[in-house]
Amino acid sequence: MRRKNIIFIIPILILLIFQSAAYSQFDGSRFKKVREKIAQLEKIKLIDVLNMDENTTLKFFARRNQYQNKTDSLMNTENQLIDDMDSSIKSGDKSDGYYREQITKYFRVQDEIIKSRRDFIRSLNDLLSEEQIAKYIVFEKKFREDIRNLILKQRMRR
Repeated sequence: MRRKNIIFIIPILILLIFQSAAYSQFDGSRFKKVREKIAQLEKIKLIDVLNMDENTTLKFFARRNQYQNKTDSLMNTENQLIDDMDSSIKSGDKSDGYYREQITKYFRVQDEIIKSRRDFIRSLNDLLSEEQIAKYIVFEKKFREDIRNLILKQRMRR
């Protein structure tokens, strides 16, 4: 019964989060609150999907937070590289050598992101079963798609 309730409650929570965000102005603090609510919702759903005990849950999320912090840092680096390339393209004052170097740096960052994800998932072997790891991978993909689709639907309604 608990699982059925969660299945019905979660979409409602997501809709409420985005509906309230859609009708308010998006300043930094409101956007941050929405992201925090989504992260909380994701954690609740993950605990349920993976059926983890309290000790495993604490270890899992500590490890996941480290992975996410590293990934966030790499994504910031990637975004900075893209911004730099964009500025250089617009100003037209750089050589092919510069662009070659920036593209190489971009691919290195992409490789690091993939390596970090692979290392994180492999590190779960001491916490989760192979089935739980597979559930995590599937959940993460579907959750991101669901959030993306909800955002797109909200934008189309405007």
